[in-house]
Amino acid sequence: MPKRIWIAHPKIAHYTRIDSLFKILSSKVLWATHFSHLNDTSEFYYSLEHISNAVYQGLKRSHTLYPSLDEVRKVLKLKLYAGLEKGLFVTSFCEVSKQDDEGILSMWRSYGNDGCYIEFDSKLIYNHLMNFSISGVFGAVIYDKSIQGQQEQKEKMEMITKLVIKLFEGKYEHDFMLPFANFATMLKHPKFYEEREIRLAILNSIGRNESREVNCCHGKQYVTWPFLAEAITKIVVGPHSDQEERINKIRQALLEKSEYQHVKVVGSTIPYREWHWEPTDAEAFERR
Repeated sequence: MPKRIWIAHPKIAHYTRIDSLFKILSSKVLWATHFSHLNDTSEFYYSLEHISNAVYQGLKRSHTLYPSLDEVRKVLKLKLYAGLEKGLFVTSFCEVSKQDDEGILSMWRSYGNDGCYIEFDSKLIYNHLMNFSISGVFGAVIYDKSIQGQQEQKEKMEMITKLVIKLFEGKYEHDFMLPFANFATMLKHPKFYEEREIRLAILNSIGRNESREVNCCHGKQYVTWPFLAEAITKIVVGPHSDQEERINKIRQALLEKSEYQHVKVVGSTIPYREWHWEPTDAEAFERR
């Protein structure tokens, strides 16, 4: 995993439902959902065009005979994207609002008056994941096209291009799945910017990566990963007519657990407005 996520984002927020919060606190694990069960699987292929064009141009420069752009896309989907998709599991976080304890309005709406977020210390999460040899990518999703084209991203693209050209030369290597995932899973269309997502993408049973047990709920696959109680710094309860009652309920639950005595519980400062929405089982799973 790339380091230094905690420098740019020392605190990150995991949005969930109130009932799921208590399960998370008890189990000290979070779920990473299989890529195919995310709300919009097309986002995974957003980077395909970037990588296809770069590989095509690289092959064009270095080879007398080279495949068409369409052929490059097909091979990338078959050999890399399909391979990554088999074992790609995602846990989503968000940036913590600069307006203290406010949260993201669109996220509160998506939970329909039943949401909260758990604020985590990103460095403690990263360090603990390293102890369990969990392989993957942990970083901020890049939405801005101007940033997607900056030097650091260009360097990643150049490295991936060289590795993928080896694929076309018949020198397929599992070892480049991680740098490929580092690029492919961290680009999203600019229209999704409001999410301000921090993503943990776990590579399960891909190449030489360690395998984690795959579970199933409502027909959807997920893996779990552990966190330390001290990694939780705060719980923010979403806008609600009974917000204070919910805050007190959570505080009382934390008093009964010695490992969470340090955790602050507060309410979002966004004004309450009732959103009429009831989650289906599938929607509830996605928001776990």
